[in-house]
Amino acid sequence: MILFTATNLVFGMKIASTATALGSRAQGIRSAAKLQEHLDLAAQTSESVLYIVDLESELVEPATPCSLLSQAAQRGAKTIAFAGHVRPDLLDAARAAGCATVMTNGAFSARLPEILQSALQA
Repeated sequence: MILFTATNLVFGMKIASTATALGSRAQGIRSAAKLQEHLDLAAQTSESVLYIVDLESELVEPATPCSLLSQAAQRGAKTIAFAGHVRPDLLDAARAAGCATVMTNGAFSARLPEILQSALQA
């Protein structure tokens, strides 16, 4: 299961279209309750979860992108976070929240097909 939080339409569309091209589907998440619902479903079906977060996302209620990362990581999801290279504060916060992989926007965009393919094979 691929879940993502990205209010930037470019990143959201890249994630969704790359997942579709690989024969999968990616679901956008904008709340802690919706994340919990998907994590519960994955646990019931023993499905692995990849949760991708644009750390510069807005309109995530009532949580923050880092609190959603922490929630997913604590539930056993593989987590990836990305932000602009000029936002080391966000990148450091994601690491502190237990995020497995933290990268810049450029690195994320360049590696997206590889990242999703690896998650789908896990």
